Amino acid sequence: MSKSPKFVVDCADHAGFVRLANGDKTILTRANKSSTQKEDYTEATSGDVLELFDIETGNKVLARVESMQFFESISELFNKSDIADETFEKKFENEQELRAEYEKNRPGYTKLLDDNGIVAWRIELIE
Repeated sequence: MSKSPKFVVDCADHAGFVRLANGDKTILTRANKSSTQKEDYTEATSGDVLELFDIETGNKVLARVESMQFFESISELFNKSDIADETFEKKFENEQELRAEYEKNRPGYTKLLDDNGIVAWRIELIE
């Protein structure tokens, strides 16, 4: 299986990247399309390799997509709370808390998520 990444996925949440790099976090969510509309993350399939890039430090890790789920909006993701809770390793009492978590590291990101939909990848580190 190739280790060449299908996508380079930037991580604005440094603490989240550290949990991913340590193998403590195994769910990663993104808007189906990147902010530039260049990447269409719905094209990643089980077995594909992603390069995760920490914006703060420049550190990188490779991860393999084990499975994925798609959501139309943050509301739908919140209603499937186990995915939202596992993504951020916290229990959200309401949708507004989940929205605030996304906005914390990327102001305006909730609009991109609602406009484009959301992919949730379950990943496994490589190397």
